[in-house]
Amino acid sequence: MKPDQIHPKQPGRTQSWLPYFLAGLFLLGILLIFRGFPDEKRFTVVQLKGNGLVTNWSKSFHFIFFPSSNREKGAILTEKNDVLGFNDTYFRYQPTKEDTLRINDEGDSLVFLNSKINSIVIHKNEDLLPWFRQMKPEQLTDLASILIQDPIPESYIPYLKTIASQHPHLSLTFAENDSLNLTTDYIRKAGFFQPTVVFVPVINEEIPALVYWKKAKCLFIVLDDSVILNPLPALPEMKECIVYGDDLKSMPPDFFINNLQLKKLSLLLNKPFYELLAPLDQLDELVLKNGDSVAGLDKLKNIPERLSVLLISGKCTGIEQLVKAKGLKWLGLPVNTSQKEFNMLTASLKKIQVLEMAGNSNLTDFTNLQEMPDLRALIIIDTVTDKKSIGQLKKLRYLSLPHDTKEDSAYLKEMAKALPGCIVVANSGACLGSGWLLLLLPLALLSGILFHKKTNTEHETTG
Repeated sequence: MKPDQIHPKQPGRTQSWLPYFLAGLFLLGILLIFRGFPDEKRFTVVQLKGNGLVTNWSKSFHFIFFPSSNREKGAILTEKNDVLGFNDTYFRYQPTKEDTLRINDEGDSLVFLNSKINSIVIHKNEDLLPWFRQMKPEQLTDLASILIQDPIPESYIPYLKTIASQHPHLSLTFAENDSLNLTTDYIRKAGFFQPTVVFVPVINEEIPALVYWKKAKCLFIVLDDSVILNPLPALPEMKECIVYGDDLKSMPPDFFINNLQLKKLSLLLNKPFYELLAPLDQLDELVLKNGDSVAGLDKLKNIPERLSVLLISGKCTGIEQLVKAKGLKWLGLPVNTSQKEFNMLTASLKKIQVLEMAGNSNLTDFTNLQEMPDLRALIIIDTVTDKKSIGQLKKLRYLSLPHDTKEDSAYLKEMAKALPGCIVVANSGACLGSGWLLLLLPLALLSGILFHKKTNTEHETTG
């Protein structure tokens, strides 16, 4: 008897494995793509609700803010691990399943995120002991940061130690205190946290002591001295550094020599210090603020060619050199960009997904934006000098425009109708001059509370 007579062949049985085989090949292909592009940009629109202003400190362009209210959502463009700020609280973006981030910072000692405790504020005028005595572990599941505005009372130490056992990697923020170094006070009393993000004001002689934060992945430094002589100590885990200095006159060229591993750097300074960048050959994102100075982009040499994000606030010479930065996906143009330079850059930088610019009298024709195949987000501050072209950008998924007058409000509504698949939001506070930050967000409150981000309202701008 033949084998096929013992087990008769069933029609189509030999092909039953084919769908599974093809599905396996598809999944394998997806895996190979992700392994081949592990650092691929995945920009996201984050929606927020609550009375205040939000900004992205990791990608700050002219210090612009995006307003939000309890009635209307605000929205900001960001990326995983970016440092965002809302009023006097700060958080680090981490995507979750929440649709909207609702922040309540009206309390004196606790900040709530979607009705859950996310930050604790230590302040001399508020007694946390009653709350500490009744706190339960389930109340702290979303706790992500502590803001230290005054010396830590000894009576708080046992409770903070309990919190550290549950959340050892809380973000820490130290406000400025004229009578006491709060960082030193914390280390002496409660140095049992291992924060991954630290916001700290320092003077020159305190910079070597930053070595204490060896586990920090992000360091936000406010330089209180006008002359800095010391380089940063080696912080091997640090991948991002944000440096703010409103009255800085001098910095050593080797300020970052011990931290060549930096991937993201923001120099929010009152003048250009481009010599600091020379040894940093692993940079992927760079944010530069020049204050009122005119910076020469020729001093950047080939750095822009290695970047995926480059934001430049202020006036520059040599703008045409950016045409070589073919890998850029997020670009903030200098405020004095001419129409010729604009046309040259938009025609050459075909990978741009996000473009930020300040409207000026020399830039009045945005037609070239229609020729950018990957452009998904556009942010214009100060003035919109070509309103007609923007309504033709049907691929946009995020658009932010200035909102200072009733005319601006009407135009925002017009664009929302013209671009039905796009989130259209206002921005404000562009092009503020030197000294504005300390007036708007005094260091007693400018506290870098870095939350875990709570939203999943994503609009990828990658192809």
